[in-house]
Amino acid sequence: MLFRSEGAFGQVETEAFAIAKKLGLDRHWLNHLSQGFAYKLPEGWRERRRHLGDFSLLKVYYIDRLDFIVLKVLAARDKDIADLLRVGVTPQEAEFVRQHAQRLHAAGRIDIDALSETLMVLDALETRS
Repeated sequence: MLFRSEGAFGQVETEAFAIAKKLGLDRHWLNHLSQGFAYKLPEGWRERRRHLGDFSLLKVYYIDRLDFIVLKVLAARDKDIADLLRVGVTPQEAEFVRQHAQRLHAAGRIDIDALSETLMVLDALETRS
């Protein structure tokens, strides 16, 4: 989630709880910490995002499948790997993530350890498919 004012999150959170109830989502489907990972998204993610709907004061978008896969691979937590296995990652998607991670590393946005872990995750996903 991206927003401009730190103080705005209280209003947004109230709205998010109402949306969760309406759509049957987990109460904590939205959190302000996610904006800290936006720098890892590939160029063009805003153009690829999808509009879910307008809910009172809140416009809700979700990221495209490719951007979702990028963030899940870069995070590489157990739950992220489970999500990746569930959605299935194509060889083309894996190659896109591999190239994106290398660009992030070249730009100094992820360190060599993060790059190595990303490449290992991708290799493991490819051997499972």
